[in-house]
Amino acid sequence: MYLILWLLLHPYHVSVCEIVIGTEAPTLQITHRMFTEDLELALRKHTENPSFHVIEDSSVVMSALKSYFQKNFSLWVNDENKDFVFLRFEIEDDLTWCFLEVTDVGDLKLLHVQNSLLLDLYDDQKNLLHVKSGTLKKSYLLDKETVSAQFVLE
Repeated sequence: MYLILWLLLHPYHVSVCEIVIGTEAPTLQITHRMFTEDLELALRKHTENPSFHVIEDSSVVMSALKSYFQKNFSLWVNDENKDFVFLRFEIEDDLTWCFLEVTDVGDLKLLHVQNSLLLDLYDDQKNLLHVKSGTLKKSYLLDKETVSAQFVLE
């Protein structure tokens, strides 16, 4: 009974990142989804603007998101740092979806992902990471203690 009450009163802080490794073209399709309220708090801190709000079709929000992601999300393919393109974001109910892409990843054997998004906001923040390649799927749980993971393709 107490556990149920605690769970109802205490919000769970989680984001999800999915990386799909292209099987036909050497690309990484990346999708992040997180609670808009949490993202706004992070962007307020990042931009030093206490009244920052995430609204669709805003070049200011797009610029802030790009900057925030460049600071807190990085990828290495075969030990080579890869730049991503921040394609767009969408708001759906209380979630914000962010879409990124990495092109020309070549013959990918090793993928290293570092994701510290939202980790400076909450002690209990968890960032789930799902990596898919064909029929292979691997999931990782990242937090303040473990901000990165590696995916090895056989």
